[in-house]
Amino acid sequence: METNQIAVSPITYAEVLATLARAVRGQRLSPEGFEEAVTLFEEQWASTQVVTVNAGLIARSGQLAKDYGLRGCDAFQLATTLQAQITLFIGADLELNDTARTCGLKVWNPSEELPELAAVEVSQPNTG
Repeated sequence: METNQIAVSPITYAEVLATLARAVRGQRLSPEGFEEAVTLFEEQWASTQVVTVNAGLIARSGQLAKDYGLRGCDAFQLATTLQAQITLFIGADLELNDTARTCGLKVWNPSEELPELAAVEVSQPNTG
């Protein structure tokens, strides 16, 4: 069976918490639901390997922002995927997803279905 790697950008922590907070402000998530979601996320985050930030990642982020007109955090997330040599980019931002495709990545928008990912074995990349 083919083994897939998952790479997580360090900025993902702030992005997830910001999304949850926006959901509460927009009344799409209750305060109690927010607390439960944050607790679950932080438990999972504690066991997640995060790609190490280094000068090369920062430079690549800047280059992607410049070349494709991406926002800073979006460029950083895409650079993380490219640095980790991962072939599947997961994101809901349509512009960022288009850029990821332009960079040669397969893209999965989590608001859409991707049945072939239902039964994959996952391993963590070497991010050190």
